[in-house]
Amino acid sequence: MDQALKLTYVFPVIFFLVSVLVILTTLSQMIMKERTQIGALKAIGVKKSQIYYHYISYGFFLCFIGGTLGFFIGPVLIPQVMEIKYQLLWDIPYKTPGFFYPLSIIITLALFILAGLVSYLASRSVISEKPVDTLRAKVSTSKTTKISKPNKLTKHISIPTRMAFRNIFKNKVKSLMVVFGTLGCTALLVCGFGIIDTLNYGIDVSYGTQEKVDITVSFTTYSEEDLKTIASLDNIERVESPITYPVSLSSATVLKDTYIHLLDTDSSCFHVPYSGTGLTIDETTANDLGIKEGDQIKLVINNVEYEKTVDTVFTTSLLFGIYDSKDYYTDLALSPSNYWITVKDDSLSQKTTETIKEKFPAMTVKSFQDTKDYANQLMSSIASMTDVVKIFAILLSIVVIYNLTSLNISERARDIATMKVLGFNFKEISTTLVTEIMIDTFIGSLIGLAVGYPMCVLVLVVNKTTLLTFLYHINVATYFIAFAISYGTALLVNYLLCLRLKNIKMVESLKSNE
Repeated sequence: MDQALKLTYVFPVIFFLVSVLVILTTLSQMIMKERTQIGALKAIGVKKSQIYYHYISYGFFLCFIGGTLGFFIGPVLIPQVMEIKYQLLWDIPYKTPGFFYPLSIIITLALFILAGLVSYLASRSVISEKPVDTLRAKVSTSKTTKISKPNKLTKHISIPTRMAFRNIFKNKVKSLMVVFGTLGCTALLVCGFGIIDTLNYGIDVSYGTQEKVDITVSFTTYSEEDLKTIASLDNIERVESPITYPVSLSSATVLKDTYIHLLDTDSSCFHVPYSGTGLTIDETTANDLGIKEGDQIKLVINNVEYEKTVDTVFTTSLLFGIYDSKDYYTDLALSPSNYWITVKDDSLSQKTTETIKEKFPAMTVKSFQDTKDYANQLMSSIASMTDVVKIFAILLSIVVIYNLTSLNISERARDIATMKVLGFNFKEISTTLVTEIMIDTFIGSLIGLAVGYPMCVLVLVVNKTTLLTFLYHINVATYFIAFAISYGTALLVNYLLCLRLKNIKMVESLKSNE
């Protein structure tokens, strides 16, 4: 319950901030298009309060529709996605979605109020101008609009590229919005892919490095004859009979029930040191007990008490409990519950597995590949959850880049018309606009790559389970994929929007007084 509540402070906060960015850019673009209409309304005597009411209500009612739909659709869809994770842990009965929770109502109302406030801020700069100024096309008086003369460093840079850099520094707020939009997109992509990387890495470390068992055979009754029969089969190199038994551990202040794994002294399957003078224990169990290497610990097995020293604390994802050699517990007369089999030829492992199943139908036989397939099946369920995050990330990038590029074209209509008059072709003009947005996108994507790892850790921290311990790891390829998706999406959106440049009329755009 606590973990589920913590998760509500991660993604909802991100998308709440995104909604502010979307509202701001959308309304800014609309007001830019209706600038002369606002001037006309003021010129004929319409009060500012009425104009404010129009644009504030425009933003408010659009967000009211979207917020209301989200209010009812969210509780229906989101739990279905989250259920994928929770069904791995528990059998959850079906519950009819609930809607009218106090916090849900408060958040929805907050979004409506925020929409009205953002609408006011977006329209304030235009409505507060004099009517005569509003009726003219917007002309910047900033001194930063000049393009500096080429020097030794910039003489090889084309004019469109230098204009792009000029526009970035001239419109810092808009550039920051692009940076933050692509930052969020890239970070969410790294987070989504990183969750899968972390889970797969944990499986590989636990079952591929620390404990590598070619075939596992589980049974209810131990038999020496069965052991000898299995050992005599073709392709069997070695058969081990580990013992797993419940144990109570106690440190100075904490008592914990777990399992002890008693192995052959020279086991070829378990590759973490365990046959010293003390115990080998996983890091999660050690942290629960508040102990470290060199500490004393008491353990009770089958009503027999031992006092041992902790030799090794190892980090793992799926292996829990304590490990030691059988030789120190011969007085307990404990029986094994499974066999660990090492094969001679891995390519024949599946065939050997089928042979054991035929000879011992009452036993449960799993090859190493079967174990990995089961783990991957669980991971595929979680992967579908991360796909939702990735889809939202791409949609975020499309919405933000579309709005800001469209707004950029509207604001640059006069500049674009001037460039057309001066003889610049479509490619050169579009290069100016695309370069401007893509530089901001590049910066935002790089920062997003850095933010993606801590975001991934944050999401997994609030999703801790008793089934596994997360070994946080993101593949290098993930960073390249996230960057390529974020940057490629922005480039495609920019290219499609640049086709609108052909529709800009030179004469109409240049009709204004300097």
